[in-house]
Amino acid sequence: MFYCDSCNIILKRQGNHWWKHNSIEAKIVITKMSTSLKGRKVWNKNKTWEEIYGSEESKIRKEKHIENNWLPNMQSPQARKKVGDKLRGKKRPLEVGKKISLALTGVPLSESHKKSLSIHHWDTSGVNNPMYGKRGKDATNWMGGLSSFPYPFEFNKYLKEYIKKRDNYFCQNCFSKGDKLGRLYIHHINYDKINCSEYNLITTCSSCNSKANFKRDKWEKLYREKIDKIYNNPEIAPCFLY
Repeated sequence: MFYCDSCNIILKRQGNHWWKHNSIEAKIVITKMSTSLKGRKVWNKNKTWEEIYGSEESKIRKEKHIENNWLPNMQSPQARKKVGDKLRGKKRPLEVGKKISLALTGVPLSESHKKSLSIHHWDTSGVNNPMYGKRGKDATNWMGGLSSFPYPFEFNKYLKEYIKKRDNYFCQNCFSKGDKLGRLYIHHINYDKINCSEYNLITTCSSCNSKANFKRDKWEKLYREKIDKIYNNPEIAPCFLY
């Protein structure tokens, strides 16, 4: 048993709790360990417990780890359910997602993983897509038939050229100079084609213009922040008229 004076709690093991109150000493210990181990080959890398300890010893160790819930991948069904119930419905923090993405970048998938993905892959092509054949009011992006309305006279080539010039002829999302033919498009931020105010228009490439048809709240917020930044910064605010 271990008693922590600072936290006034009793712990089964001292473990990582010591590091919490001894950050300076911990850094010294870690530095010494990393220096002493630098260049040394890891003898147990990619080896299973059966290969290291033998079948009997590995079985005992696994049972002990399951009993104490020391390893997440060896937790008992009750412990797994408890953790699952606690995390269910919660969104993963963006920082955690980035760390996982960086850790997995460039890591090749094993053949068993590829096979598992192919078995459990949900085919959403053609009639298997839940949105297949749905048009008009049945579509998820239905905006009351707004797409059938014509663009107003104000939305002409002069206004489009002005917006492109204001945005330095770059897509304001991916900062490309358009598609393969160099074409750029003017996007209505609030999806109201009648509103042709320069504060409601932004330059996009073909790909980003298509992406904006989904998760519209997200894109409207993003492009609105970009426009506010342009017009609130005197150094980059447009000072020309079309």
